[in-house]
Amino acid sequence: MTNDSILYIIELIIPESITRENVEVYMNDLQIWAVCGGTERTLSEYCNLFQKAGLKFEMCRKIRSGETILEVRLDTKMEEGEI
Repeated sequence: MTNDSILYIIELIIPESITRENVEVYMNDLQIWAVCGGTERTLSEYCNLFQKAGLKFEMCRKIRSGETILEVRLDTKMEEGEI
């Protein structure tokens, strides 16, 4: 990536805690884990993952499908050794 690059990720973001209103999202996560060996993540889990990869989370937008578009850029502070 260059300093001007933008990475867009379209994912289902699971809520930080389970409630009655969002239990179906966690059931979907369980199915993905059991069938595909994958997992859904919370926004804070994505941010931690981005930071480890030298990326910076900029913003997110929820779309009609229920998924979220995450906007990520290169963390130039990390590149310059300021962190």
